Amino acid sequence: MNFIKNFWFGNISLVISFWVVNLLVMQSLIFLGGFIAIFFYFDSIFVFLFMLPYIFWSNIGTWRSSDKFKGNNIWSILAKIYIFVTLGLWLLRIVRIFIL
Repeated sequence: MNFIKNFWFGNISLVISFWVVNLLVMQSLIFLGGFIAIFFYFDSIFVFLFMLPYIFWSNIGTWRSSDKFKGNNIWSILAKIYIFVTLGLWLLRIVRIFIL
């Protein structure tokens, strides 16, 4: 529980926040969600709703971690650009699911 709280407030290093929590675990969840959706014939909206809390938590924590990053500013900027772009892509998926 302490990790969850520390991550939320950006107290975990940017390396762990970005590469492990935001990329490795997120990609694993996307793969697992896709597998479950195909194997159990779930609609993609159920997979998205399952992942939504994690998406929110991981992006907020990584953003806050990048604000506290003491190294080269380019890494903080690139992490924020990645978060901005991926949230935009998630938003497009939502629009496609609900509107189109």
